[in-house]
Amino acid sequence: MKDHGMDDQVARSSRLSRLIETVYAYFNEGHQPDNYFAERIILTPKNADVLAINDMILDKLPGDAQEYRSVDTLDGDDELELQERSDLYPPEFLNTISLSGMPRHKLRLKIGTPVMLIRNISTKEGLWNGTRLRVVSLRRNGLQPVIMGGAFAGKKVLIP
Repeated sequence: MKDHGMDDQVARSSRLSRLIETVYAYFNEGHQPDNYFAERIILTPKNADVLAINDMILDKLPGDAQEYRSVDTLDGDDELELQERSDLYPPEFLNTISLSGMPRHKLRLKIGTPVMLIRNISTKEGLWNGTRLRVVSLRRNGLQPVIMGGAFAGKKVLIP
């Protein structure tokens, strides 16, 4: 009996690969200037497609990925209440939650990765929801990207 689920996954992966190759036609030809990524974008309404496309693009970038993890503990003052909530919502469960507008628990990045902010950080620095950046340095507790477009294009910033 044929596994149509696997066929569907292969077909979907192939379609996404072709889409990436079309939008980012010269992606594999080495270092790209900031405007290369600033002038191209793939939009999709499904989070599953966003995650798949992001992973496929990241895998095409040279170098090793660095993984960043979100804080996965509950906060509060009452020890007993915290323990009860931790029993109801263990970190393993919290780490699986994926909501629109919220980052994944694990974020993998490489130098050169194009990223988009999904919340306002500092309007004074040009870091607001939708700002597109390219990672130029990965640090232990944050990253240093450069803003790719708009009035702040070319500005290096630090994001904790």
